[in-house]
Amino acid sequence: MSNQYKWKLVEVTAEEGLVTHAYYNVTATDNKNTVETEGNYYFKGNEIKIPYEEVREQTILDWIDKETTVGEISSIKSCLDQQLLELKKAKTIGFPWLANVFTPNI
Repeated sequence: MSNQYKWKLVEVTAEEGLVTHAYYNVTATDNKNTVETEGNYYFKGNEIKIPYEEVREQTILDWIDKETTVGEISSIKSCLDQQLLELKKAKTIGFPWLANVFTPNI
């Protein structure tokens, strides 16, 4: 099963009635592990032509996803995918400074 992504906007900036900046958060999960990232995207001006009053959250998120994708590879999603892959390989161990505690199953 492929990874699932959840995008959300944290903040948006507009100038002269057009969106110029978005602060976003993306969470990715592989149904076992979850990782997330956040970032700022500054629109170059030529990709946003919808007046601010008509813009919806999903529209802005779609713009960010499209603008950060080259050759069908999203730089944001690929970084999250790599983190999830590393978590799958990782072996969790206890902290060496904590004493091991035996807990019987009763």
